[in-house]
Amino acid sequence: MKIKKLFSLIIYYIFLWGLLPGVILYDFIAKNGFTYTDELLAFFIVIFYIIRAVSQKKISKELILFSVIACFYLFYSFYIHVNVKNAILLDFFIQVKPFLTFYCIYNLPVFLTVRQRSSIKYICILFAGIFLLLGLSGESNLFYFMGHPSRFATAVTVLGLMYFYCSKRRKKDIWIMLGILSIGLLSFKSKFYAFYAACICIFLFFNLKEKGTFSPRLIVISFVSAVLIGYVSWSKFSYYFIEGMKNEDNMFARPALYVNSYYILNDYFPFGSGFGSYATFASAQYYSPIYYQYHMNKLHGLSPAYSSFIADTYYPVMAQFGYVGVFLLILFWYGIYKKAKRNYSQTLDIQLYKTSLLIILFFIIESTSDSTFTHNRGMYVMMILAMLLAEGKEKASLAMKQ
Repeated sequence: MKIKKLFSLIIYYIFLWGLLPGVILYDFIAKNGFTYTDELLAFFIVIFYIIRAVSQKKISKELILFSVIACFYLFYSFYIHVNVKNAILLDFFIQVKPFLTFYCIYNLPVFLTVRQRSSIKYICILFAGIFLLLGLSGESNLFYFMGHPSRFATAVTVLGLMYFYCSKRRKKDIWIMLGILSIGLLSFKSKFYAFYAACICIFLFFNLKEKGTFSPRLIVISFVSAVLIGYVSWSKFSYYFIEGMKNEDNMFARPALYVNSYYILNDYFPFGSGFGSYATFASAQYYSPIYYQYHMNKLHGLSPAYSSFIADTYYPVMAQFGYVGVFLLILFWYGIYKKAKRNYSQTLDIQLYKTSLLIILFFIIESTSDSTFTHNRGMYVMMILAMLLAEGKEKASLAMKQ
């Protein structure tokens, strides 16, 4: 019993640390020179998991498989040697961080007491109020405290998701979550509008029959949701991927990353160009030769002198891992969906299922124009997803025993 309470306390402080210095105050702390909050948190989570796995003499098969794949790509990157070793190692740690965190949290006895959930819930409401005032105060304050409006939007997303996870998930809690998420509209980011539309559709209109079969009503709602999400995202899509691609010799940074990722996938078939070589922070810090190879070094935001847009999106990063890596990423998210669906079929907990679907959609939308998945906020959302799936797994296990 004492061990159970200790685990609960450790998990509570892990999520509190991740929420406060890891998400809410991350950019403000980073302005003062410390940018390793999420890396420290990930390191602690992995060590915590290893200690428990050794004591229990049981380690996750999924975690072992992921570690083998990650190490293969690491040695492959050293072998083809597109960029320097420091770039490869730096990118390796950045890219594996969200996956390691997910698998460790999912396979830990992750539960929070009623009091701990209540505490985190009120912290989310408190900071939602502060963020509302910050959003209303103007864009200059958003840049000062959050670094960029998109980070403000994703921080609000974390607050909404974490509030809902810690709540009793009643109808009232859905409306409070939507109220918190509404604050993110002040970021004026089209991808947040798309996510917000998806959230409304999933929680207010999305429904399943008890056996999990899709009704005609659900199909219509899904179609309308897709049209609505497309509508709110169209202006930015048009700007970047239609206007931005008209001049082939002076393409915008984001479409250039997408277009050349296709060429890299083909030229470095089947395993890609390796860690630290393309569309990542490490490939900008240690400027990758691949940008010269594909004549991207003269484009605004992708040049050696000004490389701020290199890590501006996530999907092009998959060029580093080839068609095999693309397949593995799709397989990973399909596995997440199957876990959520299996939990729902065994527990009929529709709110756990809906929240898991929403997080999957969050990353699908966010990854089009941001590398959130490998950042502090993405890592925290992966922690929430792991908690949701672990809770569903525990409920399913209890249901099977009854």
